[in-house]
Amino acid sequence: MTDTPAINATNLGCSITCKDIEASIRFYRDAIGFAVPNTFENEGKVTAAVVAAGDIRIVLNQDNG
Repeated sequence: MTDTPAINATNLGCSITCKDIEASIRFYRDAIGFAVPNTFENEGKVTAAVVAAGDIRIVLNQDNG
């Protein structure tokens, strides 16, 4: 068996689908303290947002289903 070196990752990002994106943005911003560097709108409604803290980035997406 050969020793394979671990991946040298320096940050992590993920995407989360939300039932209520406005409430999710408020939670990450107000309760946890994440910044909201980007929001994306479709027909005047927020449909996605990026929340960030340090090297962590989370993309929040609205579930319309």
